[in-house]
Amino acid sequence: MTFTAPFAVGCIAWLIWRYMHRREAEKTYDEMQQKIRADGYRLGYLTLLGLAILIAFTGEWGPMRFVSPSFALLTAVMLSITLFVMHCIRHDAFFALDQNRRGYTALLAVIVALNGAAAVRLIAGGRLTEGGVVTIESGANLLMAVMFLSILIALALRRRGDDAEDAE
Repeated sequence: MTFTAPFAVGCIAWLIWRYMHRREAEKTYDEMQQKIRADGYRLGYLTLLGLAILIAFTGEWGPMRFVSPSFALLTAVMLSITLFVMHCIRHDAFFALDQNRRGYTALLAVIVALNGAAAVRLIAGGRLTEGGVVTIESGANLLMAVMFLSILIALALRRRGDDAEDAE
């Protein structure tokens, strides 16, 4: 039951995302956006590499007893993706030139709400840890909610900054 609901929500979110991106081939990024996105990919990759090495060493030495190795790796992957996205948002290269920004932002809000609700339910039920250890099943919703909320906040701040520039 714990895994089925988030999986179903993930499938529904993916279907919505695919519907919104059915014109993927028509998206265009200018040359500067492509360079910024490449820099973001590099940043995300190097972060993932560094965190994976750190996880491997700390797992061997044993100081990382409060999270499972699989959850630590998931956290590293999600952090590297978040860094890529934040880099692109900061340099205005996240959206393609003709992409629907409102629809994407609404999808992010739905993902945050659903994962946040699932995380609150797990925390309120005292099931965030299993035997004192956070696992993928117990912590993934909280991790996803935090990741997508940070992206949503970054998009809102970027939009606010853009609106301020347009007002001047």
